[in-house]
Amino acid sequence: MLASLVAWLIAVAASGGRLSLRQIAFILVAGAGIVYFLVPYAQGGRVDRATPGNQIDKAITNLSRIDEFRAQMASEAADAEHQPNEPLFYDAKVGFLERFQMISWDDALIETAVNQSKLGYTPLVTYIYNVVPHFLWPDKPVTIWGNFYAHRIGLLADDDLFTGVSFSPVAEVFLMDGWNSLFFVSPFVYIIVFAVIDSVGGDVRYSPWGLFFTMISSHNANEGVLATPITMATFLAPLLIGLAYFTVYVLPLIGALLLPRSRAAIMQGRTQPRLVRETQS
Repeated sequence: MLASLVAWLIAVAASGGRLSLRQIAFILVAGAGIVYFLVPYAQGGRVDRATPGNQIDKAITNLSRIDEFRAQMASEAADAEHQPNEPLFYDAKVGFLERFQMISWDDALIETAVNQSKLGYTPLVTYIYNVVPHFLWPDKPVTIWGNFYAHRIGLLADDDLFTGVSFSPVAEVFLMDGWNSLFFVSPFVYIIVFAVIDSVGGDVRYSPWGLFFTMISSHNANEGVLATPITMATFLAPLLIGLAYFTVYVLPLIGALLLPRSRAAIMQGRTQPRLVRETQS
């Protein structure tokens, strides 16, 4: 829900733009609408997606049930305050804001590594073989480690095998082999990831492509476990290369066909845009 707004704000900040009072007011109104209407609607859809019926019909029907979902969320939040196994950061109800922190969830998962047992490097192995695309490995197994970790901290029912729960890469790496994996595995992975991002995205001061990784990281880097950095280096990097060439060389041709002024500019010998802006000496 917030990805498009965050992407726009990142582009504004990177280009040195300033927000007008009208734009700030729009952001505040849009944010209030998201929290009040779309959050309960999305939460109701998360629950209803496992029920029988056509998904589109359920999505349309749920538009008239937003008040019901909002009341249900309030009831669940009140119940969560009395559940000792519910990871909570604040000492009072904050609603949607509770979803913006990962400390309590990571703390609960790290506690299992300290008081119970380490998990080993199986999650890392699954993330590596997940790099193989489905068309080369049609029967590739699907692993939902967030769901497994939620069961480990006693949050989900035994028969709930589909609910996705977010944890940070730090907590997952510590769960593998404690301080050994935290000091050796995590730096190794991130050095590779940052080298790939720097090589593909470049300096965001001179190239817009690095903003793509910034947008992805704004949501996934803190709650996408170790799968996020590995995905950024193996799947998103070539995807960005394809998007960059498509944006620079294909979209102008489409625009030339649809916009007469653009076609005229190209016919007058307009130079092709470059992937990276040259620095002035």
